Amino acid sequence: PNLLASVASNVSSRSNVSMDGKKMRKKERKKRKRLRAQFEALPAAMYDYDIALPRMPSAPYCSDSLWIEDRAERDAQQEERALRLRQEAVRKQQSSVVQNALP
Repeated sequence: PNLLASVASNVSSRSNVSMDGKKMRKKERKKRKRLRAQFEALPAAMYDYDIALPRMPSAPYCSDSLWIEDRAERDAQQEERALRLRQEAVRKQQSSVVQNALP
């Protein structure tokens, strides 16, 4: 009797699991269906863009110099110049022994 009862309860618990699985899958399908309907209810995307281009000069840019300096190069040169000036100021404040690297 006990063996039969345990087998019966085991079978019924498996059927509950399969029923729960079926219910879960059905819930998921309903959820996907509802989401799809909500997405389809959204307005269509609008792909209209207004592009504003700068006015182009009638003649191409011409320069007499072969080198055109950009801002990054100019900033780097200014930093280098400032560093050299600071080093010279420190060097001037040092004694002649330190300046000439004497022992």
